[in-house]
Amino acid sequence: MKKETLEKKLKECKEQLKANSKDAHFASNLIDRMLSYKGQLGVEPIELDCGKKVDEWGGETFRLTKTDKGILYHQFGGYSIFVTPNNKALYETLCDYIDHKEEYEKLEGELKEQFDLQLSAITYCLSVPLYVFSDSKFTFKIAIDVIDFLKSTFNSLMNEPLKDETPQQDTEFKEATLGLEALKEEIAKEGE
Repeated sequence: MKKETLEKKLKECKEQLKANSKDAHFASNLIDRMLSYKGQLGVEPIELDCGKKVDEWGGETFRLTKTDKGILYHQFGGYSIFVTPNNKALYETLCDYIDHKEEYEKLEGELKEQFDLQLSAITYCLSVPLYVFSDSKFTFKIAIDVIDFLKSTFNSLMNEPLKDETPQQDTEFKEATLGLEALKEEIAKEGE
């Protein structure tokens, strides 16, 4: 039924109940409370609020949706990743595709091939969680590759000339890298 029809029928039922009650005011308040409780029962809490859609762009196998709270990468078939702006590298990469979609769609020739290759690499990387746990050797290989990258990045940054101090960020990064190194050693032991 249409919403207007249902609202009319609800109002009619409410009026009939009030008319058949000894105390119409009490019945009206009780009906309102009962309807409020019923309405609350019908609302499921949202576990992840992705915000309101701002813009969108997609390919043959995925869709990128920019919202006022982040970007949703949805791979057709039911796999999604939601990234917020504080995850800068991934957020900015995905945001760039949406913000410049008109320019990308005009590419031709070698530039189009390069764009397609880059996009393919990004979608494979975003799909890693779908495959990484299907084989324990692959799981450990990916984990070790990530740890090696983080360690290499850490070492490279530590060899650069000092910039303005950011003690908290430096400490957090060092602790994370040392923790990942310990994890790498544990993974290597388990993989043997």
